[in-house]
Amino acid sequence: MLQDYLKRNITYVRISLTEKCNFSCEYCLPGGWDKKLKDTLSVNELDILLATLKELGVKKIRFSGGEPALFKDLTKVLEITNHKYKFESCGLTTNGFNLLAKAEEWYKAGLRNINVSIDSLDPKKFFEITKVDILDKIIAGIKHAIHLGFNIKINAVILQGINTQDMDDFISFANTHKVTIRFIELMQNNTCTVDYLNKRQLTAETIIEDLKAKGWTLDNSEDPKLKGPAQTFKHQDNLGKIGFITPYAQDFCSTCNRIRFSSLGEILLCLFGKKRIPLRHLLTLEKKEELKAEIETLLISKPKSHHLDENFVGACDNLSKIGG
Repeated sequence: MLQDYLKRNITYVRISLTEKCNFSCEYCLPGGWDKKLKDTLSVNELDILLATLKELGVKKIRFSGGEPALFKDLTKVLEITNHKYKFESCGLTTNGFNLLAKAEEWYKAGLRNINVSIDSLDPKKFFEITKVDILDKIIAGIKHAIHLGFNIKINAVILQGINTQDMDDFISFANTHKVTIRFIELMQNNTCTVDYLNKRQLTAETIIEDLKAKGWTLDNSEDPKLKGPAQTFKHQDNLGKIGFITPYAQDFCSTCNRIRFSSLGEILLCLFGKKRIPLRHLLTLEKKEELKAEIETLLISKPKSHHLDENFVGACDNLSKIGG
């Protein structure tokens, strides 16, 4: 099993399939995606990467973007991940623009876990944030995916002065739908500047205390090997759950079990690490053993934690480039 120098087991890898995104969220891609992007990893290169990660003991794979559903061979990659290599868990983080149309196809490809990014359940606010007017279609896709048997999580970035009045709407949705709503604290990057952060950031502490007062309790049922960064709560009277991702909290990184690969084949030992290390030249059958050894060696330098509290964002230009 992969370990870093702190003996943290690395069982979870996030892979960005593309930097393209068809939304223009104001905290991430206010000007839209860069139309001069380089060629992304091919299916063959992704196959070799997945085979290598499987041999290294990785249990969980999550595909992100940009918007991964814009990657034309997504279904093929899902089939390779689930039917060929049989990872314990495979997930997709998407804005849900074509979930209604693609859910059945992805289910047949073995996908079972989908995270959908929705920062407001109010159509007007949703459009204000994303510049896209398809919230009803996305919600219909979520309901269809639940019916098919998917595990659905809805990710909502907390934006002070924009969607902070929508928290009760999300919680009400979790009351009647088998989903997990995850509130994410806004994170600084080279697009989301300190000025924007100071204007829009709100910690989740108040929401968490309010939930506890209403009888929500911590849910520790998830397998630690497959667990992501969220702290999740449940209530005996609710179908759904509520989670929080609080990157500025003390010891947030102490149980980190993740590394990331960009759509260009670069490894990121931390989302906010100093650099991306190119490994694409090793994504061939002839160099697979060299790739395994390089990943193991690089983990020695995985940082103990990020330094967001010092306004250091490293090589994170914006979250669309690596999927958060």
